[in-house]
Amino acid sequence: MKARYRGFTLIELMIVVAIIAILAALAVPQYQTFIKRAKVSEGLTLAGAAKLAVTEALQSNGKYPKGNVEAGYATVSSTYVSTISIDPNGTGTVTITFRHIDPIGVDGKSITFTPTAGSELQIFQWDCAVGASGVDKQYVPGNCRK
Repeated sequence: MKARYRGFTLIELMIVVAIIAILAALAVPQYQTFIKRAKVSEGLTLAGAAKLAVTEALQSNGKYPKGNVEAGYATVSSTYVSTISIDPNGTGTVTITFRHIDPIGVDGKSITFTPTAGSELQIFQWDCAVGASGVDKQYVPGNCRK
């Protein structure tokens, strides 16, 4: 009795390859968006120090600082963040400007955090805003997508 070895036919292999190609075509754009969101989140993490500097200056002096120097905050930049700045007009607003992420949707654009005072010397919350020329909404965290 002969043993019969049977493998996959060419058509079956082509169907499997086609299914894998379709799944990859759907997954790659979502992965790229995820990577850009992760790079934007680096700026939000770095801005935490600037927000802390604004809060400490408010508690120490009774008013919002005018710029990075008055807040005691050194200018920070990274691979994906070009600047993090505190508003020089004394509003306490922290602005993050991005670079090297996405030339159309993110680079050169910004996200702004505005403090809301709960009392005279206490910041109650930080409101995140993306202006008309700000970062595309698909790349920012959920609380900034108003």
